[in-house]
Amino acid sequence: MSKKINPKPIKKRAVSKLNKNKILIISIIAVVIVVGLIFGITLAVKNRGPADDATLAEVKTNGFHELVFVMSDGTEVNAGALPSNHEGIQIISAKRSEIVSVGTSGATEEIRIVCEDDENRTYELVWNIPKFGKSCSLKTARISYQGVLVFTVKQNGETKEIKQGNLLKLSTPAKEMTPSGASDYATDESLDKSQTVYLDMKIKGYGTVTLALDRGAAPKTVDAFLKLVSEKYYDGLTFNKILDEEKYKDDNSFVLGGISSKSADKVEGEFANNGYSGNYLSHKYGTLSLYHGDDMNGATSEFFICTADNTDLDGKYAAFGYVVSGMNIIEKLAELTGTFSEYDGIKSSELEKYRAKQATIESITVKESN
Repeated sequence: MSKKINPKPIKKRAVSKLNKNKILIISIIAVVIVVGLIFGITLAVKNRGPADDATLAEVKTNGFHELVFVMSDGTEVNAGALPSNHEGIQIISAKRSEIVSVGTSGATEEIRIVCEDDENRTYELVWNIPKFGKSCSLKTARISYQGVLVFTVKQNGETKEIKQGNLLKLSTPAKEMTPSGASDYATDESLDKSQTVYLDMKIKGYGTVTLALDRGAAPKTVDAFLKLVSEKYYDGLTFNKILDEEKYKDDNSFVLGGISSKSADKVEGEFANNGYSGNYLSHKYGTLSLYHGDDMNGATSEFFICTADNTDLDGKYAAFGYVVSGMNIIEKLAELTGTFSEYDGIKSSELEKYRAKQATIESITVKESN
């Protein structure tokens, strides 16, 4: 009788350990897949773009000092950080101020952007941005290389760009002390003596443009302008001239207003060609500057706002501020006003008809400090 050979027993403990390892690996893979799916879905929701009826829920900054618009449907629109050509200044906070207004260009709401430079000085901008929703849906937002905040929106079935303000106009701290040396024009004690002065310019039928005057760049020019504002000099005057490089093949693009037969003091030209070296503002998109003729010290009330980068004017005219919000209104004015040649060559019998095309300044007032 042959001897029965028993097979070697299977090591149950080893098999059990092997199974446990497999289960552990499978579990880890499953967790990774689930987490990845959740992250992917969340990212997709944020990046899918806002719905057409989405409203603005929050304005914030992220860890990269980027400006972010959070919409009511959970999506986020990243406008990016300040461009590299303005090193040393970063966006540190942003918020909505819940102030809403309605004009001919649609509803707007206020947001506040606070920046800080490498010397820990703070800068603040208050902007009127479009009120997003069914009538104006946000698609994208970006800060251009020139520092302009540009929205792509869908409005009345049409996709277009809306430009708001210029972050690169943060040349001086908003709360810095007034420079030493009293200006000859600052004779009225009621005039705002702060370094940066904010004004609201109401334009009949178009809305309000907010301006910031920079006394650090051109103190005498700012004080002369504020003096005229305090006297209501500009009330009822028009934007009467335009130069448009693209449309009229000229060298520069801007709208010009404030001309009047009323008397106004002449202002010493605060620009390099007149021997003044302290004006650091550049004639870029949205810059406010004082116009003069052949006499560099002959400027009075007439001002212009750049509708393109006109840096060849630097050193030739006294830039003294910039548009904080409402450049979309200024661009509409550029479409309505006439050229220099149209204005200068107009017949007296047609003057009233021509003036009817102009936009009228209802008032310019100093904004109250917050």
